[in-house]
Amino acid sequence: IDYDNSPLPIQLLTFNAVPNGEKVDIKWETATDQNNAYFTIERSPDGQFFSEITTVNSKGINGNSSVSLNYQTTDATPLGGTSYYRLKQTDYNNKFKYFNVVSVDYEVSKNITFSIYPNPNSSEFTIDFSGIENNHEVQITMHVPLPNRG
Repeated sequence: IDYDNSPLPIQLLTFNAVPNGEKVDIKWETATDQNNAYFTIERSPDGQFFSEITTVNSKGINGNSSVSLNYQTTDATPLGGTSYYRLKQTDYNNKFKYFNVVSVDYEVSKNITFSIYPNPNSSEFTIDFSGIENNHEVQITMHVPLPNRG
C-alpha cells in the first residue's frame, strides 16, 4: 500500500464536547476509517497550547472501516471556565492529522458554606465562609423588630 499517496485515513463527520455533571463528554463520528491506528484528545486552556488527555483506539478492523463508527471518551478532570478540545488522528505509519477545535464552558461546582453563630442572638455574632476563592463583597442586613405601640 502506498501510504504517502493514499486518501485521508478518516472522514470525520462530527466532533463535539459537552459538559455533563462533573465531567466533559467528548464524541465524534467517522464516515470511513483507513489505516487508522488511534485518536488523541487534546485540551487547551487558551486554544493555542494543547496537551494530551487520552487516546482512543480505532474501532475499525485493522484500522479500516467502510461504515460510520461512533467514538466517545470523557474528560474526568475538566478545567474550569472555557476549554478547547481538539482531535488528532494517527495512522499505522505514524502520520497524523489534526481536526477542528471545539470549545466548552465548564463551571466548576463549588462547595460554598455559610454559617452564622450563635443564632439567635441579640448582639455580636460570627460568620464563617468556606469554599470561596479570591475577594468577594458581602452585604449583611439586620432587621430589628420595632417595639410594640399598643
